[in-house]
This record gives sequence, C-alpha cells and structure tokens, in this order.
Amino acid sequence: MKILKTASAAALAFATVGHAQASTVFESFPNFAIAGDPVIDSCSSCGGAGALFGSFTLSSAETLNKAFALVSSFTPAGAQNSMTISIFNDGGNDLPATNGGGGIINPFLFLTYTDPTSVTLDPFRTSGGLTNYVAEFALPGWQLAAGKYWIRFAGSSNLMPLYSTTTPSHSRAIGTDFFLEGRIPGFNPPNYAIGFSLNGVDVTPPGGVPEPASWALMILGFGFVGAATRRQSKVSASCA
Repeated sequence: MKILKTASAAALAFATVGHAQASTVFESFPNFAIAGDPVIDSCSSCGGAGALFGSFTLSSAETLNKAFALVSSFTPAGAQNSMTISIFNDGGNDLPATNGGGGIINPFLFLTYTDPTSVTLDPFRTSGGLTNYVAEFALPGWQLAAGKYWIRFAGSSNLMPLYSTTTPSHSRAIGTDFFLEGRIPGFNPPNYAIGFSLNGVDVTPPGGVPEPASWALMILGFGFVGAATRRQSKVSASCA
C-alpha cells in the first residue's frame, strides 16, 4: 500500500508538470515557425513596421500575469532585448480602436521597456542565420473583461517572425512605423500573425517531446518509487 501511495504521488507530480505555469488563456503560436517565414524588425526607429500588433479574444474575464513572444535573433543574447508591451481596445473592422484620422488610439494598459524573464530556444526554425526563441515577459496582473483586444510588442532591436494563417479572426498582425500612438498601420496584410501567448505556453514540439523539467521530475518520481520498493523488500525480508 505504501508503494502504491508513493507511486501515485510521483505520478501525480509528473502529471502536473505541464500545468506548472499559469493556465494559457490565449495562444497564437504557429506549430513552430518554419524556414522562409518573413521577419519584421520590431524597432522604434525603423520604417515599415516598427511596432507589431496581434489581436486576441478572451472568452471570459482574465488576469494577465505573463506574455510570451516568438522572437528571432542571431544569438540568444539578441533575444534578450527589452520590449514595451501594450494592450489596446478593438475598434472593429479587424483593427485596434482608431481616431478620426485612422491613427491608433492610446493603449489603456502599458508596460515600459522590460527585459524578458527567460528566453527559451525554439529549434524548429533557422532561416538566414536567424533562430527562433520564446521570450517570456512578466505582466503586472492586468485585468481584462471578456472580449477582443490587441497586444503590441515594440523594442529597440527585436525581430519577430510572421507566419501565414488561414484564420486571421483568431489572431492577425498589423504594424506601425513607430510605437508612438496616433500612427496609422502601415503594415496591414490580410493573413499574417505573430506568435504570442498569454499567461502560459501549451505548444509542444512535433512528436510531443517533454521539456527537460518534465523529464527531471519524471525521473525523480521513478526514483521515489524505486526507493519505496527497496524499503518494502527490506521490511519483508526482516519479517521473514
């Protein structure tokens, strides 16, 4: 019975590995971006698309504690660049709320330049020497009601890959040449999205290979089961 309880505890610990992070409330990652996906330079002083926006919809009220962004870089150090993160109201027509001149209205939630708390390699895309990384950012517990919103990622030297999607209503990307408010979207394709997630990440590599932390906890659980088995065998031998 003791062995069974110990094994059950180990199995339960392993089963909860995938839920160690906060539950994902929205995710718009591709099934791992592939070579050939275009890359946009998300910067505050470049033309084209200096800031990138992605749409998302919440089915219920949520508190946002984390954001994960898919970024591209030549080195892991490059993926560590700080970014500003903002939340905008949806204005309909698959665009953020805009003023009479078409410029995007100020965000109602804003996080100033912030370094990622962690950067994880995504080994499933390398193109032109660039590699993908998932950068994690801490959010200040933003509370949002159910509805459609836009999140904006902008930084001084971040690269973000774009991927084609057939479901732009799920999430799609637009961009402005600067991250200042009042800018009119200059990048407004019908079927591209950026990779981001809110509160957690559920995507797994092709084949569903467990993360290193999952393997470590599983091995630890097996160790507990083995130790319990040895102890039970010694007790049985002594009693005999």
